[in-house]
Amino acid sequence: MVMQTLNRRLLRTVRNSWLQFTALVVIIALGLLSLVLLTNVYQNMHVSKVEYYRQQSFAEVFASFTYQPSGYIDRLDNLPEIRRSEGRIVSDIRVDVGRDTHPTLRLVSISDENRLNRPLTQQGALPRGRSREVALLTRFAEANDIEVGDSVELIIRGEPFSVEVSALVDSPEFVYAIEDIKNPYPDDTNFGVAYMDLNLLQDLLGVPGQVNEATFLTAPGVSWDEARDAVQERMEGRGLRSVITRDDQLSHFMISIEMDFLQQFSFAIPLVFLAIAAAIIYMLISRLVKSDRVVIGVLKATGYDNRQVLMHYLKYALFLGFAGAALGMAAGHAFVGPTTELYMEFFELPLMQMRYDWTFIVVGVVLTLIFCGGTGVWAARDVLKISPADAMRPPAPPPGQRNLLEVSFPRLWERMSFSWKLVWRHLLRNKKRFALAVLGVAFTFTVVFFPFYALGVIDIMFIQQFEEFEVYDYAVSFEQPVGGEGISHVGELVQAELIEPFAEYPFNVSRGWREHNVVVRALSTDSTLQRFEDARGGIIEVPASGLLISQYLAEELGVGPGDRLTLSSHVTDGEEHTVEVQAVINQYLGSGIYMSRGQMNRLTGQHDHTGVLIQSNDDVKAALQNAANVASIYSTGDLIDVFDEFMGLVIVAYSTLILIGGVLGFAILFNTTSVSIEERAREFSSMRVLGYSQGEVYQALVRENILATAAGVILGIPLSRASVHLLVSMMQTEMFYLPPVINPGSYAIAGILVGIFTAVVMLAVRVRVHNLNLLEALSSRLT
Repeated sequence: MVMQTLNRRLLRTVRNSWLQFTALVVIIALGLLSLVLLTNVYQNMHVSKVEYYRQQSFAEVFASFTYQPSGYIDRLDNLPEIRRSEGRIVSDIRVDVGRDTHPTLRLVSISDENRLNRPLTQQGALPRGRSREVALLTRFAEANDIEVGDSVELIIRGEPFSVEVSALVDSPEFVYAIEDIKNPYPDDTNFGVAYMDLNLLQDLLGVPGQVNEATFLTAPGVSWDEARDAVQERMEGRGLRSVITRDDQLSHFMISIEMDFLQQFSFAIPLVFLAIAAAIIYMLISRLVKSDRVVIGVLKATGYDNRQVLMHYLKYALFLGFAGAALGMAAGHAFVGPTTELYMEFFELPLMQMRYDWTFIVVGVVLTLIFCGGTGVWAARDVLKISPADAMRPPAPPPGQRNLLEVSFPRLWERMSFSWKLVWRHLLRNKKRFALAVLGVAFTFTVVFFPFYALGVIDIMFIQQFEEFEVYDYAVSFEQPVGGEGISHVGELVQAELIEPFAEYPFNVSRGWREHNVVVRALSTDSTLQRFEDARGGIIEVPASGLLISQYLAEELGVGPGDRLTLSSHVTDGEEHTVEVQAVINQYLGSGIYMSRGQMNRLTGQHDHTGVLIQSNDDVKAALQNAANVASIYSTGDLIDVFDEFMGLVIVAYSTLILIGGVLGFAILFNTTSVSIEERAREFSSMRVLGYSQGEVYQALVRENILATAAGVILGIPLSRASVHLLVSMMQTEMFYLPPVINPGSYAIAGILVGIFTAVVMLAVRVRVHNLNLLEALSSRLT
């Protein structure tokens, strides 16, 4: 009966401040929603990926080399570090799918003996024997309207070869199917994967009994790195191009990055939201305890003990917490299915089983108890100090003293109007609340700022990459190196403004214990189609000797200008060469090492070219798609088109982030302002009695929020910069290098949006100021 009375009072308190209550519940709900949603999506992806890899026997080590006899690769099974090895052919060709431009198709050989990297059949049946059949990656087939039973023409060494599509498949090796590291977004229309019988593919390519790749499973108890090193040592001098572990395999690398972010944010975001909620709860309950001083005294005088009174305020905190937790976890579980399916579709990862990890409900409840319950107890602890006799008397006012402005700037204080003095006195007497408002605005500014920073950086990356660094329109790679006559032949086939040859070879680059496999590109020293910029923004030319290295690789290898790197490759027959780093260059998409053709000739003894850069308004892809020696054609225009398609999803995600920032800012400022109104009801009523209008009273609150907003924006600028640098350090990969360059306009836009959020808050509290009851506020109330 006793607790029922207090419970009714609790519900009455909630009803009277329902808007504050709702705003706080939304913050808690967002935190718990992100916990349940992100953790369950991560768990579903992780379980599906592990099971998919296991079922299809996804390899753990991959080796690429010049064509070698299949029997030599089979003997690698004898290595103690290797449990199973399989040789195969991987070759990029073009395919006629019935439209003007022929897409690139990566042919991967299969045979009845293959057990590693088995494709997962979705429709039809895999090719068998020497049948003229291929199995296509499902996304490529769907993007090009190809079905099982259709025929396509493979362009091999310039000659068409008609095959029938026998199956549509998925593959653990191409969960994220991109052509290479320079093409960060899947382009299913222009790049796909096909599986063909090994013997047939050997005959078509003119390499009977040979393979150019091998995949491995490691022996029990052997690490991937140990197996990689063993394969590299055994194949040294056998045309080895590269040996990588699964961690560096392109598709696995991309999905792992996304899953790592999901895992990190699944706990970071809820903690941030709950910490903000805890700060607001502390402010609300502290205010309630102070305003209920007389009521608490009466309750204790009539028989309520400290535990019952303390529990009354704790229930308020828990009511807030569990209302938000219930809403957030319910919404999170509702979105788990659609979000997981969206991720699975994007990564072409089969969903083995939709699982809901209910343990995270327990985690959510525990976090709610810690943040909300703990804060409630801490904020209401003053209840224990209030005795009935003391509560009957009003609390002693704080000792009068001059504030900081009066002491530090006396002349400014004297010239200040009375209304501004009221504003500053209130802020300086309630430093904790003002600090909370400022921190809330700063955090809101940071959340809102990030999307505009990201959009600005993406713009900088693509503008600089394709308008300043890579000013060519096409990069054509040859199947076999060519001399000057081959370059002239390309010029006869396409109408080009400028053609520049280059040479690319894979190298193992090392310094001390650090090493990296990278494709090194050699250009002429006076190249105009590919330009370079150092870390200070200065334009630099390709040096006659030495090399240029991208900032990502420089950090990975721990080198700078003047340091020396050791390079070795199959084209050097494994011989090591030491070359000096001349400069570290800015490269935002992909990473690489560049040198002059003269330097490459000295290292390899090779004088031919492996490709050309072309600047042309002609459709180079169409002009060269039937050329016999063309392996691939890279188009900067195609990459930009694919990027534009992805920008729609990016804008939706960033708009959601801005909305979340607005909700946070509104909740924090609305609650701090509402508490200020309730605490200063007598002060505002006295001002009205003294002749101040409602507008002038409201103006005082507006000024306080303007000061809090201004201080929050000022604090938010360095906080945003720190967040950007932290994010950049976390997101640097071989595919992307985010520059910590911030467009000043991003600060301005974020500041304007925060100002709009503040204006919305002031409109929401305007009614509360106008509805102040003067007589009630000025009277002494006991209940």
